[in-house]
Amino acid sequence: MRGLKDRVAVVTGGLGDLGYATATRFVEEGCKVTILDLKANEQAQAIGAVYWQIDITQTQALHALSSCRVPRAARWQVNVTPRAQRRHATAL
Repeated sequence: MRGLKDRVAVVTGGLGDLGYATATRFVEEGCKVTILDLKANEQAQAIGAVYWQIDITQTQALHALSSCRVPRAARWQVNVTPRAQRRHATAL
């Protein structure tokens, strides 16, 4: 994974095993990483990532996230979704 320095990556489910490993690797490569997950955890801060506790299956939560200044500070360039369980279909 070369050429990712200073890119902005969003990892949903970033506190699970695969998501956390992915987020950690992106940080190691120089990405600015935002982790989105249901779990409240300090792991994101430990690797230098921004963390948002959010249920991505909820439309209201996604709209609230999109209106926040931190994620909008830079254009998201990489999105990784190792696993997302949809409880119901949501149209955006």
